[in-house]
Amino acid sequence: MMKGHLLAASELMQLKDYKAAEQHIGHPVDELYGDLEPALMARGVPPFVSVQGA
Repeated sequence: MMKGHLLAASELMQLKDYKAAEQHIGHPVDELYGDLEPALMARGVPPFVSVQGA
C-alpha cells in the first residue's frame, strides 16, 4: 500500500502536480502511524507527527 502511494506521488510530481502528490505522500503516515503509535510510544520513540494548533 505504501509503495503504491509513493509511486503515485512520484508520477504526479513528474507531472508537476505537487499538491496532489503531497496527499499521496501523507497517506502512509495517516494509514499506518495511528496503528503503530501506541507501540512506538511504549518503546519510548518520540512522536514524528506534530499536532497542528497544539
